[in-house]
Amino acid sequence: MTEKNKAIKILNKLEQSERDDGEIIHLTANESVMSPLANRWQSSILNTRYALGSAEGRNGKKFNLFKKNFISKNINGFDELKTLAENACQKLFYCESSEFRTLSGLHGMISIIGSLTSPGDLIVTLPSQYVGHFTTVSLLKRMGRKNILLPYSSDKFELDLDGLKKIAKNNKIK
Repeated sequence: MTEKNKAIKILNKLEQSERDDGEIIHLTANESVMSPLANRWQSSILNTRYALGSAEGRNGKKFNLFKKNFISKNINGFDELKTLAENACQKLFYCESSEFRTLSGLHGMISIIGSLTSPGDLIVTLPSQYVGHFTTVSLLKRMGRKNILLPYSSDKFELDLDGLKKIAKNNKIK
C-alpha cells in the first residue's frame, strides 16, 4: 500500500469515527461537541501561545522580560480578544469571571507533584534562570512542599552532580 493510500485510509477511518460519534450524546464535558466558534479558537495559533503576566503588565509592549533572562513575545491584539471573549462568556453565563487560557504543562506539573509527593516532602528543582520553570518554587510552596535548588554550573551549562550527591546525602529528598 502506498503512503498516499495509507493516508486516505486513515482519513476515511477518521471521517467514519466522526460520523459515528455524531450519533452519541456525551455526558462528560471533555467529549462534548464544541461549537464552530469554540473549535475555531481551539484550532487557532493563539491556543498554543503563552500570554504570561497581565494585560496591564504587557501594556502594548512587543516583548516581556521575566526574571532578567526569560523573554516572552506578546501576541498582537490578544488582550483585547481575551477581554471580548471573557465579557461575552460572563454575560452568557451570568458569572463574574471566566478563563480562556488553555491547559498546559503547568497543569501536568501540578498533577505529577500532587500524585507523587505529599505535603512536607522535599523536592530538588532546577533554578528558573537555568531552564527550570519559573512557577515551580511558588507552586511547591502553595502545595506545601519544600524546595532545594539543584546546583547548576552556569559556566559549563551543566548540572553539578557532586552538589546533588551532597544534597541527597544530607536530605531526604523525594
